[in-house]
Amino acid sequence: MPYFYRGSWDWDGTPYSIVHDANCMMTWWRKDVFDGAGLAEPATFQAILENTKKLNEKKPGSGFMTCAARNYWFLGMTYTGMMWGHGGKWYENDTPERFGRLSKDNPPGKVTLDSPENIEAMTMLRDLSKIWNEASLNAQEFENAEAFKNDVSHQQVMWSGFMILQNAKENPNFHDKLVSRDFPLGGKNTNAGQTGMKGGFGLSIPKATKNTELVVDFAKFVTRPENAENFILAGGQPSNATLLNKWGEQPQYQVYKSIAQGIANGHHLAQFAEGPEFFQIVTQHAGDVVTGKAEPAQACVNMKKDVETLFQRSGYA
Repeated sequence: MPYFYRGSWDWDGTPYSIVHDANCMMTWWRKDVFDGAGLAEPATFQAILENTKKLNEKKPGSGFMTCAARNYWFLGMTYTGMMWGHGGKWYENDTPERFGRLSKDNPPGKVTLDSPENIEAMTMLRDLSKIWNEASLNAQEFENAEAFKNDVSHQQVMWSGFMILQNAKENPNFHDKLVSRDFPLGGKNTNAGQTGMKGGFGLSIPKATKNTELVVDFAKFVTRPENAENFILAGGQPSNATLLNKWGEQPQYQVYKSIAQGIANGHHLAQFAEGPEFFQIVTQHAGDVVTGKAEPAQACVNMKKDVETLFQRSGYA
């Protein structure tokens, strides 16, 4: 398991949870459509923007869709992945080895949400929002996956897709036509190891647990290589990069290779007490941009001010 993913489930070097199901944001596209139109692989946001224009000419609304729902902070997470992919940070000490954590002894430093990289990412978000499928504004993973299954969208930046997009039974019409890759880069950023957003699910064992051994047995079941096939066939996404890459050699699990990249390269979630409020602030100001209520530069300035207020109130600054 990549260190910058495994460490998300530790605290001061002590594991507090056993991560069993990995997840991250990535790029998906219809390879048959792209090959037929001679479109570039969506490795950068500029390529995605240009592809979107061409795809929309052939089929309105098909060019681009993403997770931009403002509930549950999906838009805030998508923006964070774009910010990271453009070489930006939330704040000065926003580095992989700090795992998105803050405390009085581990302060954020200067808030950098109005940096040139952040403004560039927000500008790209605005430009995409002008031509994306409008369903993006309410889309979470479910809606994104259904858009592909029903031939509504041909290019998306989204989460892993519930392991149904390349499954012949779940997606009979397009399972062999959809491919994925790591989250795109943006602006001047050429560091493929810094882009996107990662998450996942872990298992913690409370002290009050009466059947600890049973819980440990379950943890072994979902994490041990010997049980990988059972876990994967049940719809799981292993957190073991070796397993992800091995199974990713099979066409129906190609997405696993993208997950292996994403959990190493993606930005961490906000792992501090005020994380939900922080993501709400990011979501709010990104939402103002995609709905035309604010220009990117001003939204970034406003976002910075609100986060500074949050950090001051929380005792981090």
